Amino acid sequence: MDRAMSSPQEAHEPEGVNGEQPDDQIKVHGTQFNAPEDRAKSTSSETSQEKGPEKTVQPATKTRTPYVQLRPFTHKYLIRRPRALQYFQDGNYVETLPSRHDSHQSGEAEPPEPNSSMWLSSRHRVPTALIPLPDGTDTRNTEEPILQRKRLDLFIDLLWVGIVSNISESFTNAAFREDGAYGIAFLEYLVLFFIAWQIWNYLRDLLNTFFTDDLLQRAVIVWVLILALLFGNSTPYFTNSHETQKVIIVIFLIARGTFFFTEAVYLCFLPSLRRQFLYRFFFSTLVGGLFVGAIYLKWPGNSGLYVPAIALEMASLSFTNSPIQDRLLKGHHRKAPDPEHMVDRFESFFILIVGEGVFLLIKNSPLGLGITSQSSLGVMVLVIYHTVFSIYSASDQTKNYIHAVRRAWWSTTLWMIIHTWIFASFLLCDASLLYLIQNSVEGSSPSAATENVGTDNTGSGATKSPSAALISAKWTAAVTLGITLLCLTGKDLLNKSLDPPGTLIINNRFSLIAVIMAMIWGVGIWEWFSGLENGAKFVEPSDPQAQ
Repeated sequence: MDRAMSSPQEAHEPEGVNGEQPDDQIKVHGTQFNAPEDRAKSTSSETSQEKGPEKTVQPATKTRTPYVQLRPFTHKYLIRRPRALQYFQDGNYVETLPSRHDSHQSGEAEPPEPNSSMWLSSRHRVPTALIPLPDGTDTRNTEEPILQRKRLDLFIDLLWVGIVSNISESFTNAAFREDGAYGIAFLEYLVLFFIAWQIWNYLRDLLNTFFTDDLLQRAVIVWVLILALLFGNSTPYFTNSHETQKVIIVIFLIARGTFFFTEAVYLCFLPSLRRQFLYRFFFSTLVGGLFVGAIYLKWPGNSGLYVPAIALEMASLSFTNSPIQDRLLKGHHRKAPDPEHMVDRFESFFILIVGEGVFLLIKNSPLGLGITSQSSLGVMVLVIYHTVFSIYSASDQTKNYIHAVRRAWWSTTLWMIIHTWIFASFLLCDASLLYLIQNSVEGSSPSAATENVGTDNTGSGATKSPSAALISAKWTAAVTLGITLLCLTGKDLLNKSLDPPGTLIINNRFSLIAVIMAMIWGVGIWEWFSGLENGAKFVEPSDPQAQ
């Protein structure tokens, strides 16, 4: 009777001993597949009996591929309960990152233990690795929650490519003018870049800690992207009038308020993180108050409020990561970043900045047709970009080390602040190098150079002479490139090397820095020596007649 009441699918399923499923077949989520080793046997036997062409459509009990794809979410809920993916509890790092088994159908499989190989594969983001299911089948999972977040991160970066491009172009147009308002242009750049960076960083922090990919979070993300779109399109008009500046600041304040309101809603379900949120909200209120006050002042006088606001925001990182806050939060949880995601996102933003410079080498064909006099300068700039990118990627070349983000609270704070300086300085370097290519003396006539010099955003049409503009661009490119290399050195020194002596040719990283500096000074001394006139002496004699 029970057999008669079974489903059609079950009626055709072969049974093993005592009604168990035979070893040569596997059932996953109600679908039956042949085992990988027996599938090859059955295929070879079929081909030996049938000499016809290979069939592209196989029977329903077989699969087209030996891999089964699983999606991470069943989308049972439009709104998921907020959860912190990782946090600190009494100084211990606790991780609740969802695995691909987080939302499978109930009763199918339990989530793996945190110390299982399946969990480790998920944490280390190996999307193409073969991860075994509890029943022994191999799967190629392409829909990890982590991969979902990485795809979203990529889309966010695409929008910020346009934002930083507008900021860079706005600085170029404002910096090289006849009135010599380079300092004002730099202040404008500083404010705009800080706003763009803060919105990006707040969005990164939200996805790093509270990624749920539900309906409400998607709505928040789209809303923030709309605000970022409006901000990016408004950046060229920042100094045009007081009203346009007010619009940009209001957009920034709305974006900040969105993040804090969203986190406040999440913390209604996470009471252990509320006290830390109050501390962060206190600092954010001070920073927001300075920006609100700047709305009622005119440019550039209100820069006296913008600069302290930026400094206070950077200083607040020291408190939120310091042991002082841990003592104040005794008995409460503290937000903790996902180190791998955090490092990936900062690396992505650096690639975004470098990509902006490379993109400008192609946009509007600044090198001209074929091999021109500007081509050599363009090749040199491309080599600079590649070298800086290689230095960032290679780090200090240590084989075994503790990353700065995992080392201590102070190294994490410095690592984040140094990255901010790297991004801001290298974006200025991009803008200056492009200006040098477009207005190089060898590559364009004086009239063309004057034509290409940046104009005033206010529409006055005032321009700086080509020679003065080129000098400003050269100094800007040199200084910002030097700051970038210095910050890259500091970033790498924050890592703790664990290499034993003899691993590298120069074991001590500080000795390596000393050698590089000595080589640079040696080149400078040789340049000074080779420029001496014929018959020059090493020391000036005391008798003037002997000269």
